[in-house]
Amino acid sequence: MVEIRYTEISAALQCQQKEGFFPVYLVHGESFVSDAVVDRIAGVLGTPDSLEVLDGSRVRLRDALEEVNTFSLLSRGKVVVLQGARLFDTGSEAESLAEKAKKAVEKGNTKQAIPPFLRYLALKGMDLEALAGGGRKKKKGAGEEEWMRVLAEICLEKGVKVPSSADEGELLVKALEKGFPDGHYLVISVDQVDRRRAIYKKLAAAVCVVDGSVPSGNRRQDREARDEMMRQCLVSVLGKAGKTIEPRGVGRLLELTGFDLRMLSANLEKLVDFAGDRPSITLKDVEDVLQRTRQDPIFVFTGAVADRNVPEALLSMIDLVKDGMHPLQILSALVNQFRKLLIAMDFLTSSSGKDWSRRMAYDAFVSRVLPSLLDHEEALRGLRAEWIGTEEKGRKATDLSIAGNGKNPYPVYQILLRAERFEKEELIAAMGMLAEADLRMKSGLDGTGVLESVVIRIALGKEKAVS
Repeated sequence: MVEIRYTEISAALQCQQKEGFFPVYLVHGESFVSDAVVDRIAGVLGTPDSLEVLDGSRVRLRDALEEVNTFSLLSRGKVVVLQGARLFDTGSEAESLAEKAKKAVEKGNTKQAIPPFLRYLALKGMDLEALAGGGRKKKKGAGEEEWMRVLAEICLEKGVKVPSSADEGELLVKALEKGFPDGHYLVISVDQVDRRRAIYKKLAAAVCVVDGSVPSGNRRQDREARDEMMRQCLVSVLGKAGKTIEPRGVGRLLELTGFDLRMLSANLEKLVDFAGDRPSITLKDVEDVLQRTRQDPIFVFTGAVADRNVPEALLSMIDLVKDGMHPLQILSALVNQFRKLLIAMDFLTSSSGKDWSRRMAYDAFVSRVLPSLLDHEEALRGLRAEWIGTEEKGRKATDLSIAGNGKNPYPVYQILLRAERFEKEELIAAMGMLAEADLRMKSGLDGTGVLESVVIRIALGKEKAVS
């Protein structure tokens, strides 16, 4: 039996290159750590041509085993990775799976929510059609299962299915007894293992188990272990980018992020992009980027619509309604978002916006495009003053610009990026749809239903909206 911590994987693989690799590697623990370990193992066992990655929430272990035993036409060996497999799922784990899916939904991450949600349904013997159809009969917003109904509808739209609930651990034991073809390997990642179960003892005797779990206690050694994992994440991301971060910036970054390695990695990548050519990330960078982009629920909603992400937009809209926000308030935020996108599009399609490129780095935007945008908006203010005979001030003036005084350019950069997701005609049509929605709500129609309709029509685009 070989069971190692994730920190030992490099040394273990180096040793196994001489003594022979295991046919199966079983990786469990924190998802960000597990993903990194799986990548490391797969990279040593084979080449990119020999790699086959399968989603364990949608693909059964029996199918993965069949894939391992199939010879490849492109390479001599084969490495099959089964991510998020269900080897140790039991009925008692159903509630934790549901909780995990719900937390991902609350963060607006439906992609992360779907795998545990499907496994929860498999363990409970439930199907998507009944859940989605039965939920529609309930009063909207009522009950804690509303998020399940919405997620079930999203799964049906994506065409995903609830996997078989059969215990697949025994299948792996039998497959190991038969053996794989030479040079063929299976790498499995699971959320957690149950060492008390007989199936784990049988597997552990024949496979290499890698523990990527994170101590969750409050003991000093637990806190030190978490700090060390975050330090390794910092070193990895910044090392690849060739940058450093000042100590006060590290403290503020960790304060804003908390212990979430995936979020920490994503935030570091944002900071690397923001710093541009500068070798060091400062405290001001951290506060400029992360403080101002902390997600307010209403901005999560408007951002999802502007990103044309229908599932996240609908889920975040439901949360806003549950929290007591009136549909007219939500609609007002959406009008404000699309007015800004239209102003941004006007600049991008003018001669003043000729230097903009959708792949432009933030630094290049600040130095080359922002001055042109400020001049463009100043010229427009002058024209409007000539038309109405006086200069606009206060809220009315700021409603017609996106750059303001130019001292907060990062949100402006984000607006221009989002404007490029639409054609100008689509943005004009969206403003019309929002005005129509306003009238329908004020005429007494169900506000949530009206919002759902307008969000879908805008996000899907003009072709689908017409049909």
